[in-house]
Amino acid sequence: MSIEAARELLIGDGATPLKLEYFAIAGVAEPVRIALSIADVPFDDVGIDFKDWFSAKKATTKYGVVPEMTLPDGSLVTESKAMLRLAGEADPEGKLFPADVRSRLKVEMTLGLVAD
Repeated sequence: MSIEAARELLIGDGATPLKLEYFAIAGVAEPVRIALSIADVPFDDVGIDFKDWFSAKKATTKYGVVPEMTLPDGSLVTESKAMLRLAGEADPEGKLFPADVRSRLKVEMTLGLVAD
């Protein structure tokens, strides 16, 4: 995916901001927040209160889990690693997810190390 295509998905025409929903803690959404910020992608960071999770919010999520990212076009992205890679692709300087295959492999190995 090109930087332009990733930015188009995440920013659209700029009228509707991307929305990232997760608990009001760092958790698995924090790397996504950081990557979006580094890539200069504006987003609404919606913190879910734990008391609202089981009573109302969980039933409204696609898979009963968060984080969930709603793109400006209304499409839903689930899974924090997919969000992280998409945000990395949108980095105009290529620092997060480099175009060079060898450098990208190092990024992928590091992500796997952290996940494993």
